[in-house]
Amino acid sequence: GSGCIFVVDDEPAMRISSAAILEDLGYTTLSAENGRQAIAIYQEKHAVIDLVILDMIMPQMNGKDCLVELKKINPEGRVLFASGFTQGDDLLDLETIGIKGFLRKPFHRVALSQAVHDALLN
Repeated sequence: GSGCIFVVDDEPAMRISSAAILEDLGYTTLSAENGRQAIAIYQEKHAVIDLVILDMIMPQMNGKDCLVELKKINPEGRVLFASGFTQGDDLLDLETIGIKGFLRKPFHRVALSQAVHDALLN
């Protein structure tokens, strides 16, 4: 792959392993540990970010609220949600806001690679 992927996850292991896999696949990465930090970084660097992988459940600001703020900064920004916890209504709400896909945790390299590829083409 090519491009810059912004990984937002409060779990260090998920953030680090996702970034490592993505870099091994050819992407450059940025990361944030919560929604508030993600918004600050996105305000500065959204022009170079091709896709955000956003955790749904985080302290300080959940993924849905973060998504709303990211879309205010860049309405065309691509966001892929990653979570182990979802309900059908959650995904419908997120789709209306404009997510490019959903990745169920825990995920493996192939699932991450395919989800990122699809989100970048979608």
